Amino acid sequence: MYLVISMKVAKLKKTKEKKQVMNIEESEFTIKNLIKTLIIILLVLAIFYFITVLVVKPLTQPKNTTPVQLDSSKITMGQLLTRKEENYYVLAVKESAQLDLYSNLNYFDLYNNYIEKYSEKEDALKFYWIDMDDALNGAYWSDELDIDNYIINDDVLFRVSNGKLVKYFVGHDDIIKGLQDL
Repeated sequence: MYLVISMKVAKLKKTKEKKQVMNIEESEFTIKNLIKTLIIILLVLAIFYFITVLVVKPLTQPKNTTPVQLDSSKITMGQLLTRKEENYYVLAVKESAQLDLYSNLNYFDLYNNYIEKYSEKEDALKFYWIDMDDALNGAYWSDELDIDNYIINDDVLFRVSNGKLVKYFVGHDDIIKGLQDL
């Protein structure tokens, strides 16, 4: 009986040693897998980094370092009477209406030609323009003309003096006559 017990104890010791060896091998195996996984992740990140640096960065545009200049001659209808000059002209145009109705004659270019000639004069007044296609000016465009409330239905050339509306020309023909008389 002693022999049977000693054999069982010896067998238990062997299985215990085998389990310890297996645990050591398993822990070595998981550490190896962890290290391999980390190396793969680092390699993938390095590849993405180099692709970004070498391929994507040269494709991007360089930053524009020139200062932004605003077009001070373009105003909204709400600013019609609030310019700093005592006397000036304001041309309110809806270019989309011209392109639809007058495809054979571009009044916008014609206005610009007259304004450029006038601006060359020594005593020329400042010209501002209002883009009636702009959403900020949409409330001032209607089917009916109401100059007192600054509601227009066609191109208009305004003459402003000391913050008050002095003269205005409505429609292409009147504007052209007004620009010719300047």
